[in-house]
Amino acid sequence: MMSKRPGDVKRPPSLVRILNGLFPRTPDFHQLLNDQCELVVQGMEVFAEYMMTGDQAAADRVRQLEHEGDSLKARNI
Repeated sequence: MMSKRPGDVKRPPSLVRILNGLFPRTPDFHQLLNDQCELVVQGMEVFAEYMMTGDQAAADRVRQLEHEGDSLKARNI
């Protein structure tokens, strides 16, 4: 039996590590797609607001959402 020493890192059992290596978890494709769609809708709403009002705060928000979209796209790929 192994003794617990300070600094020991708790690792999952060997069988779990082997199974995770053979059958890695796959991302939830539909949730990833849904997240991206929600961000697109949000971006289009703010963009429409900017086009109607010319408000600089809305333009800044569009730019922020565009950067978030880039990050989300990179995560999904």
